[in-house]
Amino acid sequence: MNINIEFLGYPGSGKSHLSKQIKKSLSIKNISFIKSDKLLFNAYPKNMIEKFIYKKYYNYKINKKFQSNYLFKKQYIFLSNKINETIKQKKKISLINLYKSILKLTTLNQNGIKRSIDNFKICLCGYYLNYNNDIIYSEDGLLQSLYQVYKHKINKKNVKLIKKFLDKLPTASIVLILETKFNSALKRANMRQKGFNYYNYDINKIKYNYQILDKLIMEYLKKNRINILKIRSINKSKVYMSKIVKLINKQS
Repeated sequence: MNINIEFLGYPGSGKSHLSKQIKKSLSIKNISFIKSDKLLFNAYPKNMIEKFIYKKYYNYKINKKFQSNYLFKKQYIFLSNKINETIKQKKKISLINLYKSILKLTTLNQNGIKRSIDNFKICLCGYYLNYNNDIIYSEDGLLQSLYQVYKHKINKKNVKLIKKFLDKLPTASIVLILETKFNSALKRANMRQKGFNYYNYDINKIKYNYQILDKLIMEYLKKNRINILKIRSINKSKVYMSKIVKLINKQS
């Protein structure tokens, strides 16, 4: 059975940086640490030619986006069909529909929404594909997807929707929580090439939304007794490495 690890933190909190550090450390211990989207790209193709094509497609995907109208259209359709088959088989269509409803609370345009749904489905399928008993991780996992909600103030109706969404999620083996301060994370997020443009919105409203999301997610983690590890500084990841390995061994 695979071990699924999700990274959780505000945009700009350092999830990608931390995952690279962990991957490097685990590779020294000969522990396989594979990203959920790479798992899926490795799992579906069957012959050597397909694997070569999908390797090229995966490199395009991580540098650009999942779908292209010009490149790899055949591969995109093939993967989409496989993903949808898995979701249907696992009876998670209602979860996808809930996620679509949540995306209406974001600032994403139609193309952004489509990419988010594609990536959410990829991450979801990582929970159901057994592939060499790897440790599967996701920097932008199922829980992390909620931090896209910052445009509209979260009200009681939206809280019910988010709780319903959380109740239908498959549970991760381990959740690594980056406790980067709100202002520091947002500052880094806005410095990116394609920044989140948070400063176009009411910062207090964003902070209010994130505090509600934090509370709902922590309730979900406690309710499902999910192993969590709080990372207070990504610059001291070596300090946490033994704890992470211990949690992984506990799940094995």
